[in-house]
Amino acid sequence: MSKDKEIQVVRKPFMLLQSYDTKISLLHAFVVKDSVQENCTLTCYQSIIILIQIKNKLTLRVRRTI
Repeated sequence: MSKDKEIQVVRKPFMLLQSYDTKISLLHAFVVKDSVQENCTLTCYQSIIILIQIKNKLTLRVRRTI
C-alpha cells in the first residue's frame, strides 16, 4: 500500500502542471505539502529530484515553443 501512495504523490505534480505560468506556485506548494502533510511518504531528497525533473521538463517545453 505504501508504494501505491508514493506513486500517487509523485504523479500529482506532473498532472497539475498544465500551464507554465503556474509552475512556481505549484512547485512551492508541493514542497510545503511534502514537509507538512503526514500521509506523504516522499523524503526531502526524493522531492528535490522530482522538482528538478519537473523543472527540466518545463524548460524543454519553453525552448520548443520559442
